[in-house]
Amino acid sequence: MSKKSGNKRNSKIKSPYLIKKTTEPGTGNFFSNHKYQFFLLIILLITTVLYFKTLHYGFIEWDDDKQITDNFLIKKLNSNTFEKLYEFDKHTSFTLLTYSIDYHFNKLSPFIYHLENIILHLLNIILVFFLIRRVFNNSNIAIISCLLFAIHPMRVESVAWVSERKDLLFTFFSLSALMVYLNYINRNLKFIFLILFIIASWLASVSKIQAAAIPVIMFLFDYYYSRKISLLMVYEKFVLLYFFFVFHINFLKDPLSTATSFGILALLFMIFYFEKHRDNLSLRQKIIFIVLGILLFISSFQKILLTPFILWFIYESTPAILPQQYALYREKIAGKFRNITVSKYKFIILATSLLLFIFFTFLLQQKFGFWSADNQSSQHFYFFDRVFMASYALCFYLLNFIAPFYLNALHPYPLKINGFLPGEYYISIALVIGLIVFFIWQYKKHPLLKKQFLFCILFFFLNISLVLHIIPIEGRLVAADRYSYFAYIGLFALSGLLFEDIRQNLIKFKKILFGIFMVYIVCFTFYTWKRTDAWKDTISLFTDVLNKNPDISFAHNNLGAAMLKIKDKKAAFYHLNKAIKLDSTFLLGYYNRAMAFFQFNELDSALHDLNRLISIKKDSNSLSIEYNDRAMIKLNLRDFDGANMDFEKAISLNPNSAKAYNNRGWYKYNRDDLPGAMADCNKALDINPDLDDAYSNRGWYKLLLKDKDGSFSDFTKAAELNPYNERALCNRGIIKLQSNDPEGAISDFTKAAELNPYFDFAYINRGYANFMKGNYKNSIRDYSEAIKLNPKKSESYQNRGWAYLCLKNFREALCDYDKAVSMDSTDVTALCNRGWVKFQLNDISDAVEDINKALLMNPKHEKSYLYSAIISYRQKNKKDAGQDFKMVAELNPSNAEALYYLGLIKFDKKDLQGACETWKKSFSLGYKEAGELIKKNCKN
Repeated sequence: MSKKSGNKRNSKIKSPYLIKKTTEPGTGNFFSNHKYQFFLLIILLITTVLYFKTLHYGFIEWDDDKQITDNFLIKKLNSNTFEKLYEFDKHTSFTLLTYSIDYHFNKLSPFIYHLENIILHLLNIILVFFLIRRVFNNSNIAIISCLLFAIHPMRVESVAWVSERKDLLFTFFSLSALMVYLNYINRNLKFIFLILFIIASWLASVSKIQAAAIPVIMFLFDYYYSRKISLLMVYEKFVLLYFFFVFHINFLKDPLSTATSFGILALLFMIFYFEKHRDNLSLRQKIIFIVLGILLFISSFQKILLTPFILWFIYESTPAILPQQYALYREKIAGKFRNITVSKYKFIILATSLLLFIFFTFLLQQKFGFWSADNQSSQHFYFFDRVFMASYALCFYLLNFIAPFYLNALHPYPLKINGFLPGEYYISIALVIGLIVFFIWQYKKHPLLKKQFLFCILFFFLNISLVLHIIPIEGRLVAADRYSYFAYIGLFALSGLLFEDIRQNLIKFKKILFGIFMVYIVCFTFYTWKRTDAWKDTISLFTDVLNKNPDISFAHNNLGAAMLKIKDKKAAFYHLNKAIKLDSTFLLGYYNRAMAFFQFNELDSALHDLNRLISIKKDSNSLSIEYNDRAMIKLNLRDFDGANMDFEKAISLNPNSAKAYNNRGWYKYNRDDLPGAMADCNKALDINPDLDDAYSNRGWYKLLLKDKDGSFSDFTKAAELNPYNERALCNRGIIKLQSNDPEGAISDFTKAAELNPYFDFAYINRGYANFMKGNYKNSIRDYSEAIKLNPKKSESYQNRGWAYLCLKNFREALCDYDKAVSMDSTDVTALCNRGWVKFQLNDISDAVEDINKALLMNPKHEKSYLYSAIISYRQKNKKDAGQDFKMVAELNPSNAEALYYLGLIKFDKKDLQGACETWKKSFSLGYKEAGELIKKNCKN
């Protein structure tokens, strides 16, 4: 072939101008056309206003917890973070990396997370404008498209929900990739654009799995721009699929993966160079290309995948070295195929590519697990069921594109009755068939629009097809607003296309149609602004869901879990019970209800729900969670052997379960194995350095080991990692109290009680802190609250009784000590203190009886001897009093009160010097009454 024909092969591909180009001056250059700059700026400002209030929204306990707040993988940003996230979830790893960056600089402040979502949406609006303008060469179509993309109510879920940043990122990189692809196919196939396209597409694929549709979308653009079918055109798509599904980020550490990746790229460059220069290559150059191609194939570890491409490449390269007759015959056939374009056989090529894509999707799902199967549904759906579900979902997206005024965050799988889906699923397929017939009719009726029309429809369908449930996907939703974020661009472009056609051809109705369109836009804008309210927090979202559909089990479950977090016991159990009633096979409902029972100390009921879960679940890895939680319940029931067995089982199922190690450490602490508890706690923190419960537990162990500073540091760390960790705050308050900081202690106890109004230890400790400050009324209030929460704890009655005693409310004090003794008649302290209260009420004989019982149970009980001595002294029995005071002094030489009374006995015996010395010692130990006697009776 001549050099001239070779140049023709590489000529620039022209864009099809089927709609008239806009006639406004400066349309060819956006940056010189102030009108469109102004329009785009207004759209961006309106969008910012629409989503501005989401900056003050919180996280949603639906994926936000798993991906952000409870995901320890994002909480340590370093050079290995992306690789760990890639291992955790390959196809959202880049999205997770952005969360990690946010956490590194802003921790769990929702503001920055929401701000980034808004910024990404604004960037996508700009990219939509430039892509549509580039495709149709018409700024009016582009403005209409990006306006609808910006304000459509179906965008709200993707923008207002932090976890759906993957929609925004995937769209950003996909649009960027397609912009680069347009430069690639319209600028003489420059290799740099191809590499940039692969990079942008790969970033889209690690933002969200829906990027898997990009290779098929490439064929759509090839068709639209009438690109000739060639080995390069097909191999480009294969390279993308390789980097999407086979390539691994740690390829530099794996020589086999490295060789394969570079081999595939090298073959891409060879094919690219050959296609560009094939007609100008010498025989020697062609032979070199063939040899290099064969060597690459031999050295490749993906021979099965590369075989068709290497054979095609050799076939394309060999005419010059074959016998002349065969070479002429082969060249004649090749020449015919070389002139075939995608446009000529568009339906066959696009349909085949889609079917192959679906086939490889199933294959890759089985081999690489890149798309999780539907493992959450309680029902089994057959292939024909999924066809009807797909038609229903397609109708859902088309209807909500036109009238999105009754949006709901949850559209659950249908409930099959006697093996049949609801009637609307069967009706929907008739509607889909009707739509197909209508589109074909319109396609033939408007030949000038047919290519652009078909491009828009196919762009929508090819992108939405991944989530129509023909391919089983993870989840419980038959449709979702967020799935339309990228796919709707095709329908937005179609709207702009029709709007521009009407504007150019229906001049008489121009104003009326424009008025209708503006009303439509205003309605969209207002509803989008209102719709963001539903995403304020978890309770708002699922309340909105249940107001529209009160029979969604999943929504009741999530709302119940949210109520559990704010300690609303009644609401939590109502919704969790409702979730299980609506779907008795809903395992997550049983798990959350078990956690609710555990939180509210209904341990037998919690154990029952977890036993049920463990008996029916088959996923061994996730069962580690249930075994771990059941072990904690058994531990609280004092079933130590059972708890230990469950902890061991949890760890064997998941050796990287930081929570299981941490909880097993607590078991060891309860078995007086403090070194073992510390070891397990440290192991948990090695696995997950951000596990706040592990810091809280280790702080307690350090406190027992007298490492007060280390303990304080761990409790503070736990509170920083999780501001809702009431136990860490309460324990830190104990250290502050021991360090003579009662105000700081009370502050921590108060925060703990506010976070968990059912946490009785917070009230007990605050009661003690108030008692130490002399705030006896506040102390009584706190102990009374603790008794309401846990009326079986003797300690609370004793402490409240002592506070009553200090206020000289002896009758109330006696009632509390009677209650404490009735709960445990062997409690020496309770008996001793009750005896003292009875003495204050002049019930001497009963007082002495209680104190003597205490001494019989514990002959070395210091306080019992002290009270016995004081009673004897006041009863003028100074001999017995003196013996008892001496016993107290022997047991505790620093008992200031005993020294005070010993001084009185010496004073009564006229031993003034001895009395003064004893009082001075008592006063030095803090007994103020001794100071008064010193002033009165002692000279020095």
